[in-house]
Amino acid sequence: MGARNSNTRELPAPLEIISTESGFTPNTSVYNLKSTGTGRTQLTVAGTLNSAGNLPYFIDGCTVGRLEVAASASVTVDHVFTVVRVSGMFGTVITPTSAACTMTNGTSSCVYSGPNVTIPAGNLIGVQQSYSTTNNPVGWIVRIALRCE
Repeated sequence: MGARNSNTRELPAPLEIISTESGFTPNTSVYNLKSTGTGRTQLTVAGTLNSAGNLPYFIDGCTVGRLEVAASASVTVDHVFTVVRVSGMFGTVITPTSAACTMTNGTSSCVYSGPNVTIPAGNLIGVQQSYSTTNNPVGWIVRIALRCE
């Protein structure tokens, strides 16, 4: 094996989750992009985590450069996906960032690609999904990827 070029920088893998949902009623949920399970938690109270364990803690800060969301079927009402943060290891109050995309009625994907959003060190980070009416794409699979450097 040759020596590694010190001028090249490896980009970190994106944070991501793939989750299968059987149907939806109007709600706001958050996705834990480091989860090995479904990663989706429906919030009891919009704007507040059910527990600090709903999202992963980031020791270092993060610069969000891109958010991609794709689903296995088109939605029948707009779904908004927003990168969110919660201050501190045990915080529960959600602060939305400006990094967001809308999966509009009749589509199955959305992308946010800038400007970059900086999230300071010491925050829980995740993606929030919200929509306002019943929407039941049966066996709906959603995949969310976030570039956070």
